[in-house]
Amino acid sequence: MLKYKILRWDPVLFGNSNNQVALITIKPDEKFLTFVRANNFEVSCTIEVNGVIRQIDGIVNRSSDVPNYRPNYFAKTGYYVITLNKLWQGYPKSLGTVTFNRHG
Repeated sequence: MLKYKILRWDPVLFGNSNNQVALITIKPDEKFLTFVRANNFEVSCTIEVNGVIRQIDGIVNRSSDVPNYRPNYFAKTGYYVITLNKLWQGYPKSLGTVTFNRHG
């Protein structure tokens, strides 16, 4: 089981869409990187915030690539971001945790 603290939540827009989606940030380890590579960077996330658990699919990227090109930020932090298949509903009261499962 790959479980991580969520470091931040952000709303993002992609392309011509007017709908913001949720993006979470984590600090990965080698197990996470091996897992996401084996799953083509598509994951199923179990997110727990304030005792509420939700299952949401997501796409994994380096923080240097999404939400915009920031190579210096990634070089400094090593953070990865997960774009969730979920419309943005505002910042949660606490950041919570995320557990990753194989997509599909």
